Amino acid sequence: MTIVNKKSLLVLGLVSTLAVGGCATTEGQGTVAGGVLGLGLGLLVCNGDSDCITALTIAGGAGGYVAGSYVAEQKEQYANEEEFYNAELERARQYNSTLQAYHEETSTQLAELEAEADRLEAAQAQGADTREAMAANLELAQAQEEQLTYNISELTIEIAQSEEVLADMRSTKQTERDVAALQAEVDSLESLSASLQQSQSRVASVRSRFAVAGS
Repeated sequence: MTIVNKKSLLVLGLVSTLAVGGCATTEGQGTVAGGVLGLGLGLLVCNGDSDCITALTIAGGAGGYVAGSYVAEQKEQYANEEEFYNAELERARQYNSTLQAYHEETSTQLAELEAEADRLEAAQAQGADTREAMAANLELAQAQEEQLTYNISELTIEIAQSEEVLADMRSTKQTERDVAALQAEVDSLESLSASLQQSQSRVASVRSRFAVAGS
């Protein structure tokens, strides 16, 4: 895995990803761009403080997301409300599936980092020079922490948009079955958000271990 050392380059990479990938709506563009800029600012000024980075990233995304505008603009792209709601349910399902896979992969990588921290600390206690290995793992931990922060920010926005759709479904008297189906996806996303935030705390802890032991 190649790690980019300069945080400013990471920010440029995220902005490039946004430009190439595009977004479905103007509001979506503003949201993700705001989150990217918030993350970029966090990486440059927060000195690795995960709470600081998270706050700035989410604030940036919130600044780009205009409450109440998502449903109105998205509906214009479909022939009728049923098509719109079905598309939103499928989108939420796909997002859930992708995020679950990411969470599982991240959990595995985090466990490996924690085990490596244990091993290197034990070797260091025996007098081994582990500074180079500590520095390499510190970069891995920092990269994982930054990616988690970004994905948590995007997930926060995704949940807000889906909740906006749910409110619209209830106001237009959609069937209880359809409302329940989307609500289940939102509940799953909220659970994943909590799990990712726990992972973020763990990776911040292991990052600190590498930083202290490698100094």
